[in-house]
Amino acid sequence: MLELLADYAQKHKLPGPGLKPKTVRWAIVCDRSSRFLDVVEIGDVGQRRNRGQVFPLCPDLSSSEMLAGGTTKSHFLVETAEVVALYGDGAADEKAQEKHTYFIGLLRNAAAVMPELGALGRVFDDENSLEKLQAALKRVGARPSEKVTFQVGGAYPVESHAWHDWWQQFRAALAGDTGRGMVCLVSGRSAPALLTHPAIDGLRDVGGSMG
Repeated sequence: MLELLADYAQKHKLPGPGLKPKTVRWAIVCDRSSRFLDVVEIGDVGQRRNRGQVFPLCPDLSSSEMLAGGTTKSHFLVETAEVVALYGDGAADEKAQEKHTYFIGLLRNAAAVMPELGALGRVFDDENSLEKLQAALKRVGARPSEKVTFQVGGAYPVESHAWHDWWQQFRAALAGDTGRGMVCLVSGRSAPALLTHPAIDGLRDVGGSMG
């Protein structure tokens, strides 16, 4: 039964662990050298209530991974405007600053597999570039809580598969020694085991509980 479910997931390209669909309304546009150009709205921009564009395979940390090690973390490649750009009303609070620093650190670490991400990390760790980004977000009317991602040279890094292996290794490192040596019942490979299962989304449409 588990093998059939795994085959179904592969055939239909369903997100695996550490990946999930996310809806993003704003793209931070950069040139091929990762220099900031502008912020543009994406998705169904003709609609009054445009929610944004769905990216099916976005990196995502579970609740337990976000809490691992007691470090304030952010997600990778897709985050809120507040976290990515320290964008909001007034000065960013300490937690937002910590998440921003972590986000920049992820970009720099991923440079080993996608050099353009390291360049983005350097650009948006620069105060002048950050101020330009904040001004652009304000001009287009973005909200601090809305999700943003990057478009570099016409392509979205989040749509690339180049970072996937790096991301899974990063997640495994977060797990530390927990569950090391456990054998996956589907693949037969050794893998870290989660202490708790993340919340299951999407049950409301079929009459289930979201909790």
